[in-house]
Amino acid sequence: MGDEVSIGIEIMIDFNDVKDLKSLGFIGFKTIGELWEDKSCIPKVRGVYLVISHEEGIPEFLLPGVGGFFKSKDP
Repeated sequence: MGDEVSIGIEIMIDFNDVKDLKSLGFIGFKTIGELWEDKSCIPKVRGVYLVISHEEGIPEFLLPGVGGFFKSKDP
């Protein structure tokens, strides 16, 4: 299972399993559609954010991206 990461000795996390992530305290799961519809639900604080894709294969990214600029630079 290439998507599992070992933390410490005993905990295995499957980052494709929302149920696993919720049991470890991850919160705020939203679909991409929900985020496009209501961008106000995107937190404005630092944190760990995870995008889960249930599609097979390598994801495609928009060029140029639509994430905006930071300090006048395109990240």
